[in-house]
Amino acid sequence: MKDPSTVKPMEFFETMDKVRRGWFAFMPNQSLKKSYFGILMFIRRICKNNPQQSGARVSDLAHDMNQTMASISQKINALEQDGLIERIVSESDRRVCYIRLSEKGDELVSKTLAGFESQVAYIFERFGQEKTVQMIQLLNEFADILQSFHTDPSEHTPKGGCHF
Repeated sequence: MKDPSTVKPMEFFETMDKVRRGWFAFMPNQSLKKSYFGILMFIRRICKNNPQQSGARVSDLAHDMNQTMASISQKINALEQDGLIERIVSESDRRVCYIRLSEKGDELVSKTLAGFESQVAYIFERFGQEKTVQMIQLLNEFADILQSFHTDPSEHTPKGGCHF
């Protein structure tokens, strides 16, 4: 294992870029963009967690996915054109619209999720249980640190500066 004091910021950047490229190459379904799969998964989760609702509201999706309403709406329109989701107008308030998976969308999500789980199982098998658990813990800690930059970026000034 490398001595942490010898790790250079550029080495960290290059490693993160390599992970990003690998993640883009990791596609559970070649015919479905990851961002669309993510929306479909969020719709599925919201609908399962709120069975009393007719579906997921666009505002809930935007909030949960940390995206703008415009961005989510654009993707929702594309998913609707592909017949993967359905819009349901509220009977009590015509201004409220719910989104749910169509039969075709539910089937695609189920197949894609099975493929995704199979690919992840392969990765975890290659990586080993101990490293997998450690990696997930470290990535969660790393994500928390990265997200803290949104609260107050001025708190994150490196001591002694950062030299590339």
